[in-house]
Amino acid sequence: MTVSSSVLIKPLPLPLPLPLPLLLLLLLRLRLSSLALRTWLSWLKR
Repeated sequence: MTVSSSVLIKPLPLPLPLPLPLLLLLLLRLRLSSLALRTWLSWLKR
């Protein structure tokens, strides 16, 4: 999951001095989306 997330993050032209709350929010949204995708896939396999 780390490889796909890094690939998703790299192409975005983000300014380097990114605010910490915004960075944390982005990471949280990425974690939640990956978790939702994982649960959805497990539900599909069932």
